[in-house]
Amino acid sequence: MKTDFQKLLERLSEDYEPTPADVVFLESIQSLDDIQPQSDKELQALAYDAAIALGATVEQAQILIGERKAVPTEFNISIHLYYHDGEYLSGYTLHSTEAKLMETLGLAKYISGWGYHVRDEVVKKLGTDFSGVDAWTLVQPAIESRERKRAAEKAARQAIFDRAQQTGERQILDKYSDECNDPREECDIDTVTVYAMPDGTTETVRSHTW
Repeated sequence: MKTDFQKLLERLSEDYEPTPADVVFLESIQSLDDIQPQSDKELQALAYDAAIALGATVEQAQILIGERKAVPTEFNISIHLYYHDGEYLSGYTLHSTEAKLMETLGLAKYISGWGYHVRDEVVKKLGTDFSGVDAWTLVQPAIESRERKRAAEKAARQAIFDRAQQTGERQILDKYSDECNDPREECDIDTVTVYAMPDGTTETVRSHTW
């Protein structure tokens, strides 16, 4: 059986590399195994308090318990934007590694024959000289929002499969309209229903409309 300490280690962000100070912290909270917290939330709260007591900043403590993402090391650079006055497009651009990093964040886009174009709203929020960390931080709310939405959709989908398994009856997973796929039928639109089956599979039923 895994100890609470082992479970905490497994919950550390994959992108986070513990520092020597963090290792000392992790070793110090092995005593949590004797406390026997009643839930993961309580365990995280105890770990957070222990980190703060050992001198960690709020951000470091949040990263350590997986509540906040650590900034990837490649974003620890300075970024400078240049204004490019082109014949058909004018705007701010940047070069080399900086451009690639900004592109991965969705803050810059490569345009053939022009270069990397930085979105105007980025310049309004960050200016023309900022750090990679600033750029990374800017996009986190949107990324976290998408992750929460995906997690909610996944949970809702799983709940439908659970209901199908519990009742032994198929449950509607999705329903939409599509062009009729049978030229022999005198209809334009089909109603497509996707069912979650009790055995964990899906079944798609197409109904013609006239």
